[in-house]
Amino acid sequence: MFYADRIPKASGLVYAAAPSDPDKAVDEFVLKVNALLLERPPIESSTAEWETKYEHLITSEAERLRTLVPNILQVLGQRLGAKSDTDRRLDELLKLKHPTVEEALQIQSLLHEQLSESSPPRCAIMFLIGRLGKEAPKEAVNVLLATAPPPERSEDLCLIHSLMTLGPQGYMVINERLSTETDPLKVYFGVMALVAQTVRTDFPMSAGLGKEEDWDRSFPKSLRGLRRLTEKWKKWWTASEGRYTWNAETSLLEAK
Repeated sequence: MFYADRIPKASGLVYAAAPSDPDKAVDEFVLKVNALLLERPPIESSTAEWETKYEHLITSEAERLRTLVPNILQVLGQRLGAKSDTDRRLDELLKLKHPTVEEALQIQSLLHEQLSESSPPRCAIMFLIGRLGKEAPKEAVNVLLATAPPPERSEDLCLIHSLMTLGPQGYMVINERLSTETDPLKVYFGVMALVAQTVRTDFPMSAGLGKEEDWDRSFPKSLRGLRRLTEKWKKWWTASEGRYTWNAETSLLEAK
């Protein structure tokens, strides 16, 4: 379900110097990612070599930009939440309960414009936040959850993976953030990031979630259910921390 092996992994690369301006640094990162995305082979072809390049790019950029933490995390968050003029106007029109014929036509036109506009490489930005967030987990968690849920369902796993990448040093931060969050969707992403790391432990069974393939059905969706699951996770982790080690390659907890 979570494809943890797709999270960019470390590799032996030589890292270029980072600019001192976070905005310029993020611009450079986006350009590099977009250039690489243009090289992506068709779906029916093998993408293994391209995926390796993608992983190397995320890793090298995280190392190159590490000195800009925490300021760069805010800039990356702004890019995730950025909306074009088309998006903003469309949001306004979609809130109308009884749009006029002219407004309805404008909605259709804006929808076509939206499809033709290039969007920022959101998954790559999330992965980079997760990598850089090890230097400032609180800032990373706040930035990532502030953008939840992603505008595209296909990006859900990217957000969960990015939170998972923080590992145990992000557990307390995520729990603190969730304790004051009232949006069920944001809480869902935070709790899922915690629980997903336990897929190779006894927690899913002990918490009543069952096997991973059953989580779509068994994972709570209500705020009350999510808070209850969070408490179960916290009690389990307090009692089980000494039994497991966190694998940085997979972002999963494994038995010692």
